[in-house]
Amino acid sequence: GVISLCIGVTHGVLIPCGGSLGLAAWWACAALVQAAALLALCCFAVLYYGDPGVVRRSESACFPLPPAVEARVRAGENATALNNIIEGRDTFCVRCLVWRRADDGPPHHHCRTCNRCVRQFDHHCGVFGRCIAGGRSSGNKPAFVCILLMGYVGVLTTLASVLAALTTAY
Repeated sequence: GVISLCIGVTHGVLIPCGGSLGLAAWWACAALVQAAALLALCCFAVLYYGDPGVVRRSESACFPLPPAVEARVRAGENATALNNIIEGRDTFCVRCLVWRRADDGPPHHHCRTCNRCVRQFDHHCGVFGRCIAGGRSSGNKPAFVCILLMGYVGVLTTLASVLAALTTAY
């Protein structure tokens, strides 16, 4: 939506101006808004298809079950009534039934919306329907931040092209 609007307005303003804006300025505005859109789409692909850092279920991540959890499971009861189990630096999520190992890096958090544990959890984004998590080089948080920045770059480029077109028209 925003990407299409920025490209459409920028080109809609630049094309009628033609040479009156100056060829270098014309190409700069057009190239900048196109580059911002392309980068935002690439980041969207990373955000949508990339792994935010979900703790995957495996034998080593699920076992051994803590005794309190095992007793509830054997009795056919739900383990979510318990608090997370802490053993040393590791925690056992009673909702996911996985160990969140301290050796896996920074703290983990259980996302209520996705119902899974995620490393370096920041928030669950309702717009993209994804957990946003990670650091500078892991997870999908860098792609999320880049999408936000490209939105600002696109809007500012569009405003600059509109202002330039208005000043050359009068």
